Amino acid sequence: MVSETARATLNQIAARKTRPPKQKTRPLAQLRVWWKASAILTSGMAVDVINSLLEHARTAAAEIRARVAAVVDVALRSR
Repeated sequence: MVSETARATLNQIAARKTRPPKQKTRPLAQLRVWWKASAILTSGMAVDVINSLLEHARTAAAEIRARVAAVVDVALRSR
């Protein structure tokens, strides 16, 4: 019988040997350009609609970060 530790180790080895290689990392700015181009090409929406959606998402993300930042800072300091 194989122990849980040995089984976990074997599972990790199998996962590493069978998983496809990771793609090279790309800068976030480059990914955003690619994602936007992909959305424009595949969605069938007008460019101004895509731009409007992106701006709305950026604004919402900034608002969320502003509200959450203080809470996260307090939680991290309490550790």
